[in-house]
Amino acid sequence: MEDERHNIEVALVDKELMHIVFGFLRFTDLASISAVCRASEVTRVLIRGRVLSIGTVGHAGLGYCLLDPAPMQWRMISALASETIVHIATTPEKYDRHHTLAVTHSGAVYAFGDYADGKLGLGHTTGISYTPQIVSALLSEKIIKTIGSNDSVKPFIVDLWCGRAVTLLLDSEGTLYSFGVSSSLGRADSRSGRPLPLQFPAGVKIKSAAMGYNHGLAITTQGEVYSWGSGVHGRLGHGDEQDANAPRLISALASAKATQVACGPEHSLVLTEDNTLYTFGRVLKGQLGYVEGAVESVPWVVEDVAGLGVISAISAAAGQSAVLFESGRVMGLGCGELKKENWLVPAQLVAGEDSVFLVC
Repeated sequence: MEDERHNIEVALVDKELMHIVFGFLRFTDLASISAVCRASEVTRVLIRGRVLSIGTVGHAGLGYCLLDPAPMQWRMISALASETIVHIATTPEKYDRHHTLAVTHSGAVYAFGDYADGKLGLGHTTGISYTPQIVSALLSEKIIKTIGSNDSVKPFIVDLWCGRAVTLLLDSEGTLYSFGVSSSLGRADSRSGRPLPLQFPAGVKIKSAAMGYNHGLAITTQGEVYSWGSGVHGRLGHGDEQDANAPRLISALASAKATQVACGPEHSLVLTEDNTLYTFGRVLKGQLGYVEGAVESVPWVVEDVAGLGVISAISAAAGQSAVLFESGRVMGLGCGELKKENWLVPAQLVAGEDSVFLVC
């Protein structure tokens, strides 16, 4: 693991603020990396089932209590060292009450960070958990299933996402659960400390999702896109600014066959199987290709990325959007790399010429 650690390289483009505007990860054994997630002052990398983190001293998202102001370096989260982690997720950047969740290959879920709003699922609403704790409520809710004649354990949770005050969990049967405190829970009640299903129409199965600060997007197995939460500035894509307590089908994308979704604080991205990129919401820094202050409440096509190649990943954050192509090229919209300019048309990032992960 020590050799692997030295091969990790993340571009910190705004070192004074300890903020990663765009992160690019390179690793000699690319097959070993399965996930990257970051908050404003912490980055975590999942390598061969082990989680490494780097960040500001004392930050709750490190996964360990580090008070010594030593130079930043990659450290393994020792509390998870005996587990094989398959998924990790963290709160969107620029939010000071971070929380992180991780799922093991056996289906157990660990959480750490800020307890606020009950979003860790650990039964507390105040304080901080600096080290990962197993979410026992998920065990009692039978989120882990025992199947087969040999009593082998199958992970019931297959993916997860973190919003500002909400955690989403996707199970192997296509059911999306949420817990925390927010209108983005995706159901009538706005507070729940235990996982409950979102209120999708009967028969709808989910294959992927994304969370912003106060809104969420989900892709069904049929490629339809649903949105819910705060509708301010048109971030839900329904042509209005109405909130949606329950998931609502984005009619403009009903036949688009979505493959990926991403959420920034006030805007959304949708990628379809025909390689078309849609975006909608509020323009803070030009991240939709519009002038600052503009609002687009229905999905529109980002024509400037058409013809540039096959898109393999999309990402969104505060004031910025980014696209990773199969060629390894990265194009950005919104904040410049050093926050000195805003891009109203996609600009290639110099650091992103041979990238394998996109972290925005």
